[in-house]
Amino acid sequence: MYARFSAWIPYCALIFIVASDGWTAASATVPSLILSIPDLTRQEAQQQPQTLVRDAVQLELANGYSKRPYLRYRFHKVTEHLDRTQEILETQDGDVACLMATNGHILTTDAAQAERSRLVYLRAHPAMQAHRLHREQEDIQHFEKILRVLPDAFQFRFAGIVPASSGPAIHLTFQPNPHYKSAEYETHALSGMRGDIWIDARQKRIVNFDARLFRPVGFGWGILGYLDKGGTIHIQQSEVVPSVWSLTKMELSISGRALLVKPLKFDVQETATEYKLNSDALHFQQAIDLLLQDNCGLNLPLTQGHAKTSIAHQQ
Repeated sequence: MYARFSAWIPYCALIFIVASDGWTAASATVPSLILSIPDLTRQEAQQQPQTLVRDAVQLELANGYSKRPYLRYRFHKVTEHLDRTQEILETQDGDVACLMATNGHILTTDAAQAERSRLVYLRAHPAMQAHRLHREQEDIQHFEKILRVLPDAFQFRFAGIVPASSGPAIHLTFQPNPHYKSAEYETHALSGMRGDIWIDARQKRIVNFDARLFRPVGFGWGILGYLDKGGTIHIQQSEVVPSVWSLTKMELSISGRALLVKPLKFDVQETATEYKLNSDALHFQQAIDLLLQDNCGLNLPLTQGHAKTSIAHQQ
């Protein structure tokens, strides 16, 4: 799933996979029954928030994209110039995507036939899928590299317990750790970010991560490029099927310049819904056959409600 959400981001922007103005979790009093969590977890959140984040990161890495079951889902992406919906099947050979709608409308007959022809061509050319898998693996590696340094790159502070659809969530605020010095190009931008993170109190999985670029960040003394102050991103994760978590939403708004002259601007919303477990570990040709058979998911009934995680918040 990391690959699908980040594949469109150029490498120079991938390093900012954690930045957003985001929501402010409500600190209002809620019934104690709703916010009942193990005493040890509450104590850890209050006294050792860094340890809690480190544990959550380790769980994410241990149960990430390449280690959890393969899934099928519906992926919706909106940019200034694009609005498309795809049916995605994850396979051991990488994701397979089938375009099913643009601008909220099902494909025309001609466009649907063109998409079927593209899938048939892809099925006959495994090298194309192998190249796609390689790109996905690189994206995952970049994502996980950033994830690993979060407990060291930021200082976290307990901000309360709030209700989320998955149960009680621990709200922590964060700011850059002045003692952390990044030796990696990808993680340099973390020094200019602050925000909030919410962690599921029972399963210790990251539910939401919101941050904001509170100052401009340059690379290579500004020669390679820079990001403007105010860049934001919101990342949301949900338990999409029992005991399986995956990214379900990302909103990104970033601007800056590459090599001082080329403008960078990303305003993107991506959501994933209608999650299902793949019955088997498919090869990509089998996934294509399934997509062709069920008309890219259009012949399948929608599930009753899709995975969605929300947090009580106030403006």
